[in-house]
Amino acid sequence: GNPSAPGQAGSPEEHGLSHPDGTPMELDEIPHVRALRGEVVPAEDVLRIAPDPGHEAILSIAAVPLPRSASAGGPLAVLLVHDVTLERAHRRELQAFAGTVAHDLKAPLTGVGSWAEILGDQLDVLGVDVTEPRASLRRIETSAARMDQLISDLLSYSQAQSAMLAPVSLSLTGMVEAVARDLRDVNAGT
Repeated sequence: GNPSAPGQAGSPEEHGLSHPDGTPMELDEIPHVRALRGEVVPAEDVLRIAPDPGHEAILSIAAVPLPRSASAGGPLAVLLVHDVTLERAHRRELQAFAGTVAHDLKAPLTGVGSWAEILGDQLDVLGVDVTEPRASLRRIETSAARMDQLISDLLSYSQAQSAMLAPVSLSLTGMVEAVARDLRDVNAGT
């Protein structure tokens, strides 16, 4: 189509803008159109499909309407456009890597848990005082459970960058008690 006149939005096809999932944006969803209507648009990812075949870019676009003056012919807006294609590709690679690492670390950790359980069964049939070995075994099991949680947290963290924020209240008491317990166990073993 013909290029838009200054201060006008044009059509979605003219700009080649889509949602990150590839669905075309309706005219009233385009950030600069929203800003021209008076809306402040926080940075959001938009997929731009250029007319050249196969050329796509992920843009982070923020838009702010400008105050109208008597001399201005129509609404005006300021756009901040940042090409984040490489950043988003890097994020996807990091998420894939973290998923692979988490999976690869969980397998031997499962083995540690299984061997600890077998060792516990063997301690039960010895017929001698196993108080100290049993305490050491509990430390192994606690450390394995903590490592499992750390791996899960790593995976959650790598996926959190692309997730919506959902704040929740949380008590730090359990975490402080776990840290104190770990420090006490480390100091008792030295």
